Parts: sequence; structure tokens; C-alpha cells
Amino acid sequence: MTSTPTIAEPRQQRSRRTLQRIIDAFEQALRDQTFEEVTVGALCERAGCSVGTFYGRVESKDVLLEHVRRRVFDEVQATLGAVLDPDHAKARSLSALLREQISVLVDFHTQRRGVLRAVMVQARRQTAFAGPTRDFNTALLHQVTQSWLVHRDAIAHSDPIIAAQQATLMAAGYLRESIVFAELWPPQCALDRNDRINWLHHLVITYLTGSAPKEDAS
Repeated sequence: MTSTPTIAEPRQQRSRRTLQRIIDAFEQALRDQTFEEVTVGALCERAGCSVGTFYGRVESKDVLLEHVRRRVFDEVQATLGAVLDPDHAKARSLSALLREQISVLVDFHTQRRGVLRAVMVQARRQTAFAGPTRDFNTALLHQVTQSWLVHRDAIAHSDPIIAAQQATLMAAGYLRESIVFAELWPPQCALDRNDRINWLHHLVITYLTGSAPKEDAS
């Protein structure tokens, strides 16, 4: 597939409710299954509709995933909007700002783990998902780095912009491997919410400033 899946929004309220049930069932299924493991038959059973009704609302699982991808990307922007605002960043130290942003990101990745996993995998397989994902990542990278660069004097690198970009990639990788694909790592690597926040905060602030946060110093 090379073109972006198209989504036809139903005109009738009943059809919209049915589509919503299918989408909700899809998201629930992705909590425990991969995109490939989710079957249309099981989705229909979970959503309380027939296979014929499914294909009357959705052309394929790819189209369904595209619908969910848009929803999730919109949620990320809405969730992070306030903590990425430059004016908000100015009112906090770099360390406090990072902890706040990281807390939001850890919670979001935990809550939407299944959908994020499916989108990430398909973005590496299909250009139709790769393009929108790249565009979203580009916009998010800019927002994150701009919020950190409000405190560029605290960033101990000759090029604060590149340092902020690399730290963002570091954080994205940690969230991906620690939460989204956690099952691929040994059980002893698993951490609870607070531990993940503390470790990621430590990694990013230490990289950016060249020193560990005060609460980690001994």
C-alpha cells in the first residue's frame, strides 16, 4: 500500500455509533494483540456487528488503523500542548519542565501502548503510514526542542539545538523500548511508573546539562 487510507465519515448517527464501536473494539484488541493477530471476525464479535457491517463502514484494517492513528496523534498534541508552550517553559526550570513533560509522555505511552505499537510497526512497513508519522514526528520534535531551548543557557553543548534534538530522540527511544515494546526485553528491565519517570528524567537532564539532577546527587 502506497497511498494514505481513506476514511469516509458516516452521515447517519446510527452508522457513526457503529463505527465508533468498531474503533473502540480495535483499540481494546490492540492492548493484548499485534495488528496482524487482530481478526475482522473477532473485532465484529467484540463490537457487536456483522462482518458485512464492518466492511460497510471500514474498507480494511489498514483504514481502521489510519483512523486510530489520526485520533492518537491528535490526542498527543492536545495532551502535550500546555507543557510544550514556550511561556509555560519559561516559568519553570529546565529540570522541572523535563519532569513534567516526561510524566505526561510516560502516562500516554502506557495508556495507548497497543495503538502506538501498531502504528510504529506499520510506519516501518508501509509508506502510507510512514509519511504521516514522519510529519508528526517532525512537528513534535520542533515543539519539544523549542520548549527546552527556552533554557538554552542551561544546555552544556556547543550546539544546544542539536543537543536538544538528540535528547528528544533519546527520550523517544526510551519510551518506545521501555513501554511500547517492553515485552521484548528481560523482565528485570521492567520498572513502575515513577521509576520510568525518574530514570528518563535523569538520562535527559544529565545529557543536556552535563550533571545529574540534584535529587540524584550523592
